[in-house]
Amino acid sequence: MKEYKPSGGFKVGYYDSVKQAQKLKMGQTELGLCGATSGAKSLAEGYPTLVHLLGRRYPDSVIVYYMKRCSESCIFNLTLIVHISQWFTPAGKVHIHEVSELTEQHFQNSISLLSNMAEIKPLVNALHPSVVDRMDPQFAEIYTKYQGNIQMFHRGNFLTPNTAPRLRADQVTYEEYNADRSRYTFSIAPGPYPEVGCVKSYRIPVSEPAGEIEIQLFAPTQEAIAAGGLRTADGKLPAHVDYHGGGFVIGNLKSDESWCRQACQAIGCIILNVDYRLAPEYPHPVPTTDSWTALKWVFDNAQELMVDTSRVSIGGLSAGGHIAAVLALLARDEPSMPRLALQMLIVPVVDTRFVPLEGPCDPSVPYESYITNEFAPCLPLNRLRWFYKLWLGTDMGT
Repeated sequence: MKEYKPSGGFKVGYYDSVKQAQKLKMGQTELGLCGATSGAKSLAEGYPTLVHLLGRRYPDSVIVYYMKRCSESCIFNLTLIVHISQWFTPAGKVHIHEVSELTEQHFQNSISLLSNMAEIKPLVNALHPSVVDRMDPQFAEIYTKYQGNIQMFHRGNFLTPNTAPRLRADQVTYEEYNADRSRYTFSIAPGPYPEVGCVKSYRIPVSEPAGEIEIQLFAPTQEAIAAGGLRTADGKLPAHVDYHGGGFVIGNLKSDESWCRQACQAIGCIILNVDYRLAPEYPHPVPTTDSWTALKWVFDNAQELMVDTSRVSIGGLSAGGHIAAVLALLARDEPSMPRLALQMLIVPVVDTRFVPLEGPCDPSVPYESYITNEFAPCLPLNRLRWFYKLWLGTDMGT
């Protein structure tokens, strides 16, 4: 390998094989350019050469040179190199140039070209200094790669226009977010999706305002029912009613499907997944009233659903935990409703009083985490504020 170290912080290398070039992708250099011939062929034999611009291990632009006297096999190798370069940088730019000779000067020209065309910008939503030392290293790596994605600019434009900068939804207007939700969604690797006995969907009417919502039912397989040993003599099973999270603004039936399937099969019980309506189109209290209607529907239709009404639990994550906590209180005070067996609250929202409309929390806030985790990577204070404004509005007096 031959290396150059021009000004500007670039580490430049030319490698004799694609395998060697791949080392760069694996992070052995932080920022650099590399050239790679096809296989171990030399530049003098006229094989294509590619040059990568890497931004903190994530290549965004590729230059491919090929020679006029390339044979047909060499043109094939050029095609292969282009494919390899696209593997290195699937969302980036590939620049192809025909030249009569390939020399080291081409590497120098590449440096100048890429240096002039690209300006490395800081990570979008990089881990904040106040939390970085407290992050699990594996989480930090995944977050930086997928959420804090580095962007390349050329004359004010993204070099990778099809790759959304990882701005969070709270950093744009709701209209921008709603027009392309996937652009502001941090992908999470899906969990297991075990087969269940059956999945059914029900649409039920709701009011205030009038409309309908969907409830998804997961029933376990006969093997899971037998293993769980929870079926009554008349064939009924316990049931858990789940309310997804998402700050009352985002989320749907898919949010908790993996968990619903796993719990259904592991326990041998029925799981009901509720798709309540969301803010801002349906602000507070609609998510809660929809969810209350859904819970009452489960009890009213328990015979058809084969649900044992003496063993019904409720739960949810975050906003869903908030909803479940409120419903537990409503159920407690509803004489006609059987006693709930359990509430399962996962990081529930239970106190909205101390999130200001603007700026940081008051130092006297009773929750230390509101201060120490103001810039937490997945749910910073500003994201929480965004949810609350859409869900509750901005009139602090109501």
